[in-house]
Amino acid sequence: MFLLNATVFNLNRLFPVIDEPRISLPETFGACMKTPLKMNVEMPESSFRYPSPWSVNWYHVRTRKGKRHRTLKVKNSATLTVANPLPEQTGELYEADVRNPFGLARGATRMVVTEDVPFITWVTPSPHLAAKDVSDLLEVKIENDKTLVTVDWYHNGTFIDRTTDGFTFPGEKYGSSSFRKKLKLARINFNTAGTYRIVARGKYCQFEKKVEVRVIIRPRLIAEPHAVYKRVTEGENEIKMNVTVKGGQPKPQREDMGWKKSGKPLTPSRYGRVILYTTLNKQEDWFTALVIKDLKESDSGDYTFTVKTGPAVTTVTRSLLVLSKQDYYNITTDTPILELLTTSPTSSRARSVCYSFSIVLLHVPCLLTGITYNLYQ
Repeated sequence: MFLLNATVFNLNRLFPVIDEPRISLPETFGACMKTPLKMNVEMPESSFRYPSPWSVNWYHVRTRKGKRHRTLKVKNSATLTVANPLPEQTGELYEADVRNPFGLARGATRMVVTEDVPFITWVTPSPHLAAKDVSDLLEVKIENDKTLVTVDWYHNGTFIDRTTDGFTFPGEKYGSSSFRKKLKLARINFNTAGTYRIVARGKYCQFEKKVEVRVIIRPRLIAEPHAVYKRVTEGENEIKMNVTVKGGQPKPQREDMGWKKSGKPLTPSRYGRVILYTTLNKQEDWFTALVIKDLKESDSGDYTFTVKTGPAVTTVTRSLLVLSKQDYYNITTDTPILELLTTSPTSSRARSVCYSFSIVLLHVPCLLTGITYNLYQ
C-alpha cells in the first residue's frame, strides 16, 4: 500500500496538471451616470494545484471603419475604473486579458449607463445629539429612487434588522426594506451612541452616508416654591421663583436657559420691578431666580423655565394668579352668594375664578342637606 501511494506521487511530479487561467465576466455591467464605477475580475487561486503569478490587462474596444481597435485602459490590475460614466457610453465594450505561465484567457463585457441614480440628497446632520431615555429619529432623503433596491442601516458596522433590539423603521411596509428611510432610536441608552451608516443600493450602484450619534443626559430641575399654583393679591410686596439646574451631560450653557411667560420670552423690566438673574452656586450647579415686585393683575400667567440640552428640552412651570383687591374682597367678605352669582363674570381671569368659587359654595348646602336626609332614612 505504501509503495502504491509513492508511485502515484511520483507520477504527479512527472506529469503535473496544467492550471490554465480562467475568466468569467457578465455579458453587461451597469453603471450610474456621473458615478465612479469599479469592475473587478478575480482568479480562483485556491483551486490551482500549482499557484502561479498572473496578471490582468483591461482594454477598451472600438470598431472604426470595420476595423477593431483595442486601447489599453488598465495595466496589470484586476480592477477597471470608469471615473465619469455618461449615458452615451452605453454599449461600449471592455475586454480583460488574464495571463499566467500556462496561457491566456480573455473575457468581454459591455457597459450600460443609467440616469436613474438613487442619490442621497440629505441625511440627519452629524454629530447628532440624542437624549438618554428619550426616543429619537434618524432620516435620509433619496432623490430619483426608481432604481432603488434597498436602504440598509448599520450601527458600528452591525446590520440593523426589523428584529434588532432598540430600533424600528417608521413607515416600513411588511416584507419590504425599500422604505427604510427613517430609523427610530426607540430606547436610547449609552449603547445607542456610535456611527450609523446608511447604504442606498440601486440596481447598478450604491451610495453611503454616515451619522455620528452622541448620547446626552438631561439635567434635573428643582423649583421653589414647590407649589405649582400661587394666588396673591395686587400690590403685594414681591414674589420669588427659584430653579436649580442639577447635572446634565454635557453641562447646560447660560445661553441655553431662559424664562418664558405664557410662552413668550421674559425679560427684566427697565426699572427693576421684574428681576432675572442666573449664576453658579457653590456646587457648580446653575441657579436662576425670578423676582416680581409690586404685583399687578397683568403679572398673572404661567412662568416656565426652559433648559435645552441638544435636542432635549427640560421645563418647569409655576402658575401665578394676581387678584385685584376688589376681587379678593368679594371672595373673603360676607357678600350673599346669590348676589355674586347674579353678577356677570368679567373677562379677567381673576373674576372667572371668583365666579367658579361661588358656584362651589352654592352647592355645599345642597350636598350637606342630601347627606343629612340619607342618614335619617
